[in-house]
Amino acid sequence: MLYYEGVEGLKQVSYNITRAQGLLRVFEMEHLSDFVQKDYAEMIRKKLVEKEIFTRDLTNKKSFSDYTNVTEMVEKFSEFRHVPPEKLKINFEVLIYNNVYATYTYKNDAVFCVEIYNGHLAEMQKQIFDFIWNQARRMKFMSKKGAAKLV
Repeated sequence: MLYYEGVEGLKQVSYNITRAQGLLRVFEMEHLSDFVQKDYAEMIRKKLVEKEIFTRDLTNKKSFSDYTNVTEMVEKFSEFRHVPPEKLKINFEVLIYNNVYATYTYKNDAVFCVEIYNGHLAEMQKQIFDFIWNQARRMKFMSKKGAAKLV
C-alpha cells in the first residue's frame, strides 16, 4: 500500500495509470485536468492512447463539456456511463487496473491518495464496477474533444 499527499501525490497516482494493461476502470468525480495542470493531464491521456489503454468511467454527471485535445482517446479509447447519485454517490475518485485499487480526494484542501496493490481486492472491485457499469446509462460523446451527455 502506498500513501500520497498533495498535488504531487495526485500526479504520481495519475501517472501510474499509464501502467494499466487493457482496461482502466474509473469512478469519476471530475476530469483529470480539473485537478492537475492541463498539460500534465494531456500528457497522461497521450500515454494512455500510445499504450492502447481503454478507459471506462462511471460518473454522476449527466453531461459535461469538452475536456481534452487528445481526440484519439475520445474516439477510440474511452466510454462514459452515468449512475444516478441516489443509487451511488461518487464522492471519491477510484481507479481500478491490473492488481491496483487506488482512491483519492482533492476536495476541501485535503488532498490524499492511496494505492493498494492486491490482486484479490482489485478483482473484487473490478466485479463491483462491472456490475454497476452494466446497469448504468450510456453517455454519448458530442464532440471529438470529449463533450458528452446522456442518451
